[in-house]
Parts: sequence; C-alpha cells; structure tokens
Amino acid sequence: MRRRRCDGARSSSGRCWLKLEAVGRLAGGIAHDFNNILTAVGGHAALLLDEIPPASPLRPGVEEIVRGVDRAASLTRQLLAFSRKQVLQPRVLDLTKVVAETQSMRGRLIGEDIELCTRAAPGLGRVRADPGQIQQVIVNLAVNARDAMPGGGVLSIELDNVDIDESMAGQHGGVQPAGRYIRLSVSDTGTGIPEEVKPHIFEPFFTTKPKGKGTGLGLSTVYGIAKQSGGFIWVYSEPGQGTTFKIYLPRGEAAAEPSVVAQDVAALSGDETILLEKDEPAVSAIARLNLHMVRYQGLTAQHDRAPPLHVR
Repeated sequence: MRRRRCDGARSSSGRCWLKLEAVGRLAGGIAHDFNNILTAVGGHAALLLDEIPPASPLRPGVEEIVRGVDRAASLTRQLLAFSRKQVLQPRVLDLTKVVAETQSMRGRLIGEDIELCTRAAPGLGRVRADPGQIQQVIVNLAVNARDAMPGGGVLSIELDNVDIDESMAGQHGGVQPAGRYIRLSVSDTGTGIPEEVKPHIFEPFFTTKPKGKGTGLGLSTVYGIAKQSGGFIWVYSEPGQGTTFKIYLPRGEAAAEPSVVAQDVAALSGDETILLEKDEPAVSAIARLNLHMVRYQGLTAQHDRAPPLHVR
C-alpha cells in the first residue's frame, strides 16, 4: 500500500503552514525571554555552588536548583529550535560521519529488539549545517521510531544525493524549490500515523503518548532544525504500514570541515576590559561576574553606569 504524504507545512485546507509559522513566532518569543531568565538563575546558582562546601546542608538544595535549570533549559532549546531562533554553528559536514557518530548511541536510543540499517549513496555531497543539530534530528527521529515499534522492528537511515527539477518541485506544491539536495530518510516498520493526527505532528507539545511519557517537542524540534538549516521535511505514513521522514538539505561539494576543539575556559585569564552587549540586564550581570572571576573587567553597552569590578 502506498503511504500517504504529509509535508509538515501544508494541510488539505492549506492552513497548516500558516498555523505552524504563527505558533513558531509565539513559542520563539516566549522561549527567548524564558531562556534569559534561566541563564541568570543558572549562572548565579553555579557560582553559589562553587562557594558551598561539599558537606554543607545547603549544597543539595542548590544542586537541585541547577538540575531544574538544566531540565528547563533543555526544553527551551527545543522551543528555540522549532521557532528557528536558536543560535547555530554551521560548517560543511559529511553526513555519513554524523550518522556513524549517532550509531554509537544505539543501545540507549532504540534497544536490542530493533534492527538498525544504514545506507549512504556513493559520492554523497556535503551540507552546511550545525553538526549537533543534525545529530539531534537523527536522535529525535530514532526515538520516535522506537516508540512506534514497541514489539521491535526495523529502523532504516539512508542518505542520497537528490536533484529536484521544476516538475518534482511542483509535486511538492511549490513549497520546496528546485535544486540539489542531500536527502536524509529515516524509516520504521511501526504503527504508522493516523490521518487525523498528521496535521499536528510538528506542533510543539502535541503528543499522542500517555502523560509523563513525552514532552511533544521531539518532532517540532526536527521541523525547526530542518527549516533553519535551509531544508524541508516530508512525512510518508499509513496506519499499520510504518512511517518515513525525508529531510532535504541543500547540497554542496566543498570538503568537510574539521571539528572545532574547544578551549578550556578555566585556562583563560587577563586584565583587559571587555564590552558586553546584551538586551537583558540580568544576563549582562552574570556575564560580568564570570568575567570578574577570571580577572577581566566587564562593561555593558546598554547605558551601564555601574563601576567596573576590580580584582584585589
């Protein structure tokens, strides 16, 4: 039986795209403000934790604050991804390596009762995207597939070069323009998606799982990352016939860039003055405190009249 397509951007009424865009703007605005609050709370809690002795009765409470901030920050990052307001660090990627890195998490992601099959077409091109975000896409889709196959099954991840001409672009309702793409396909042999559920699968917090079993942010995060990476996502599914998610990312031929090695922040120290530009005073304050800890002077750009912090 042929699986019916759901593009994640249009419903039969043509209103699904506008609805997702409106929800994205609302979610992004809320998530941005909430993220600023979490940054300030988490930053102060981390600094406080550094000053509390391990044996202090106050330490467990502060540790719980830090854990709570981390959980809330994770949800906020997913909302920012859906709304396409998350800060990305794109570079030229070989997606075969990203898929291989994800495979190392197989046991934790899908368990042993699900067979994992991967395939990459020869001569696969490159994409320019944030590697962490693309890995998040694969992880979220793998978890979604696992939940659709409670009795086991087959999870397939495939990579292909695809050229979309004007005729094929027309088949997608004009949403996806003609061009050269890398297609990332994630398929399962699970329960499939009911027709009445398809228009809602990318909405944040929408879930068909029992209470406490999911946040409803997995697929909305995938949607946002695909869009922010300049790509498109399509869903093919039929109840009882499994589901396939196909993500198209713009293709290039440049060589993959090496991974960036992070510098140890603890090794940084100096006596220079650094100008901070941030529209949230609480975030600026915690940034100034952190700079002060490594002997830098911090000044904020938004009419900051506070005197600089001096190290004795």
